[in-house]
Amino acid sequence: MPPIMNCILLVDDDKVTNFYHKVFLKQGNYAKKIVEVSSAIEALDYLLSKKETFVKPDIIFLDINMPGLNGWDFLEQYRHLDEKLKGSLIFMFLSTAVTPEYQVLLDNHEELTGYVAKPIEKDGIEEILSNYIYK
Repeated sequence: MPPIMNCILLVDDDKVTNFYHKVFLKQGNYAKKIVEVSSAIEALDYLLSKKETFVKPDIIFLDINMPGLNGWDFLEQYRHLDEKLKGSLIFMFLSTAVTPEYQVLLDNHEELTGYVAKPIEKDGIEEILSNYIYK
């Protein structure tokens, strides 16, 4: 079966989590390219990349709590990007737990599609696919 998506961007400061997610997504053949970065700044750099190897992500998995620019800060920066860079991508926050205050913030950010509990597992990715890719 061919990959379902062209590119997935993983943004998490925990290298072990990024490694686990990358292996899991590769084994499931969910995307042709999986890009992992360890900060929101690196994610913005990737999205602004002019390199020939750049592939626009179909989905971004973004950790909420990171040093420097956190997930919320990334969203503020992302809002100012050119619309061609943003397009219609799926934007999922990653968190070990979603508190009530996070839920309010999630509901108030139109860029966000939703959130996924860490670690990403088969049920979680299949739910995303059925809700946003296969529809």
